[in-house]
Amino acid sequence: MIKNSLFLCVLVSIIFVSSCSSSKNEAFVYTKRQIIDYKVVESSHDGYPLWIRKPQSVGSKIADGEKYYFAFETTPKINKKIACNLLKAYGREKIVNEVFKFATKGKNKSVKVLLAENGKDLAMKNFKKTNIIQSFWEDRMYPPLPGDAKYRAGSVCAYLIEVKRSEISKIFKSYKLLVGRSFPNQSLVQEFEGLEGAFFRYRNKSF
Repeated sequence: MIKNSLFLCVLVSIIFVSSCSSSKNEAFVYTKRQIIDYKVVESSHDGYPLWIRKPQSVGSKIADGEKYYFAFETTPKINKKIACNLLKAYGREKIVNEVFKFATKGKNKSVKVLLAENGKDLAMKNFKKTNIIQSFWEDRMYPPLPGDAKYRAGSVCAYLIEVKRSEISKIFKSYKLLVGRSFPNQSLVQEFEGLEGAFFRYRNKSF
């Protein structure tokens, strides 16, 4: 009886670990491309990563709801080193820009101008920590431009970036403090209440 119970416990443990592993792997599926206008010369992976189009879907597979996932892909560059270095340098700024667009949507014109002039720099000072958890690059050959007979070489790079919710909250808090110091009208400040939570729900719904 004890042996049977022990065997059952081991079996359940194996199934549980296996299901967790497959669930995690599903977050990083690489799939066949749709119709494309280029030839892949060399690639870091077989297939095209789904997380580039649906980054937040990764969160439903591997996260506890306390993280954001952002994916960015470059336009074709001279080589993959340049493409990846550019993305690494500007990845944090791209995230700030996405948050900025959401935070200023439908806001008072004066608030938009204030945040456009000062908000991004303030956000960059407060928002520091990101973690690249997946990368992807490809060397490609693109068809000639009209009137040109030569194919064009180009390399792209993509990163999946993980960010704690607390880091994104710092951006929204910095916006709220800036608006509060600049305008006596408290109704403008109140528009930033709960905005981070709305942003999180928006991303989970959209992606």
